[in-house]
Amino acid sequence: MRPRQAGTPNPRRGRPGWQVLVLALWLTGLWQAAAATPPPLAGRLGELFAGNASSIDNAEPEPVGQLDAELDLTYAHNHQTNFAELPLNLTYGLFPRWDISATAGGVWDSYATSDGGTQSADGLGDLFLNSKLKLLDQERFWATQSIEFGLKLPTASASQGLGTGSPDYDLTWLLTRNLTDSLAVDVNLGYTWIGNGPDGPLNNQVHYGAAVEFQATRQLNLVGQVLVATPTGHLGETEAAVNAGLGWRLSRQFSAHASVTKGLGHLIGVIGTVGVTWTFGARH
Repeated sequence: MRPRQAGTPNPRRGRPGWQVLVLALWLTGLWQAAAATPPPLAGRLGELFAGNASSIDNAEPEPVGQLDAELDLTYAHNHQTNFAELPLNLTYGLFPRWDISATAGGVWDSYATSDGGTQSADGLGDLFLNSKLKLLDQERFWATQSIEFGLKLPTASASQGLGTGSPDYDLTWLLTRNLTDSLAVDVNLGYTWIGNGPDGPLNNQVHYGAAVEFQATRQLNLVGQVLVATPTGHLGETEAAVNAGLGWRLSRQFSAHASVTKGLGHLIGVIGTVGVTWTFGARH
């Protein structure tokens, strides 16, 4: 399930909350490609990762009545695959300690075949629904802590290899500790129940990681992340990635962001993301 990420420097805390590892650990789906000619990468992504496993999120829900609309463009490349995604994420603060979000968009995948050629597929991606509930506040409990529920609805074409045709479910614990007015640390720990793929059952995933966020100026925010995912029962297939990103606030309602991700193993290549976010209903 794709995480709720605001995509803008957070006016409540002066820090970014953008989605910066959209595809990083989804690429571990390459471990599932046992056929001589692999299916499109989009299908392998859907088999293994969706949502909370793909980025470190902060523990603060969206303010009540505020709507963030984030549009991203992500491009991923490794030795045999090129993948692009154009998702739109909508996040709304429903109650003082609870927000909801939905993400959907188009995907494109081009990959090398065993005979030296290439194949490609494109279409609608899966639909991701998330809900974040804040349980504890830093003022009373050292750090802000929340839980996030996620659901992937299989709207992508399984016949084209763009999805698995099965739903996924996720539960993630989120912790955020503000160290100073400009520096904060986020920690995530989650578990994803993964539905069957076209060839049968797939391993569930434990995902975890941390992020450091720094407000360099009033407009500029910087973030660095480390993210790890381990298939249950397959410790040796653990994959990890590091990411560096920035967010730039252009106005109270509009901001832009960009990031670069590099895998630490041989499966994840290089991933780039750029995006913009519009904020509606923000309290002044």
